[in-house]
Amino acid sequence: MLVRALDDLIGSDKEITITDGEKLLRSVGILTREDECGFSISDIRIRGDWSWDSHYKSHVGMNFIIAGQLEVWDLTHDASWTLGPGMLYVVGPRDRHRVTTHGDAHLVSLFNPALSGTERPDADGTLAPTGDVPPAWQGEMGRTMFVMRDEDAGHAVLRGGPRAPWRTTTSGTVRTSLFLGPTEGCGLTISMPRGTADSMLWYKNHVEANYVLEGEATVEDLATGQEWMLKPGSLYVVGPRDHHRLKAENEVYFMSVFNPPLRGGEARDADGAYPATGEVPLAWRA
Repeated sequence: MLVRALDDLIGSDKEITITDGEKLLRSVGILTREDECGFSISDIRIRGDWSWDSHYKSHVGMNFIIAGQLEVWDLTHDASWTLGPGMLYVVGPRDRHRVTTHGDAHLVSLFNPALSGTERPDADGTLAPTGDVPPAWQGEMGRTMFVMRDEDAGHAVLRGGPRAPWRTTTSGTVRTSLFLGPTEGCGLTISMPRGTADSMLWYKNHVEANYVLEGEATVEDLATGQEWMLKPGSLYVVGPRDHHRLKAENEVYFMSVFNPPLRGGEARDADGAYPATGEVPLAWRA
């Protein structure tokens, strides 16, 4: 099990900060390539109005808006969207795009293949290759940019082929919105659970990374008895060797990322495990 806090990474080489007068753009890599989960997670905080062009020729980038408002332009196909909290946009090697923020914003950004958290884009807004792009996004027939909205079930704006319906599930006191699954071909599942919990879990066939956005919870390693307090900015990662307990007496909201991706609709068994849906990253295998 891996547990870390955003605050502990401020001032480290995983923090990239750009300032322009009173404007600030800060990216902190809270889960990186070195963690060998098959994807990376960065916390992005923006103060003031910014605009930048990007073209991730060697990556798929998935960006979830937590707070604020921004505009995203697909410069390749001349389309644009206004995005706010609860929305996700995904871009790949075929997608030249522009992002413009209007005031302060907070995003969580994921990349596959994973970043080390220290990369900086070149003049084209491209990051140096760090691994293989997911097959569905490769080549001239690969997938292209799309946007998903939390409030509109089944709604997605995309190019590059059909996708499975957006799904919301409720189990007990937890509501989960599933944004990405295998159909999107990003190599991972992103879901956004919200609620209370007291669950014994053991993901024997997956790696799961959880980034806390609101509320507080505890996670306990049931093999050692070690327990961690989780709050906004906390990350914990579990794999096939991590029998654990998640407890949240009050509502907690977090991003949950699975590799290999879930198909959606799976039920956990008596041990708290989901059935296998692919290969677990090598470093995390039992």
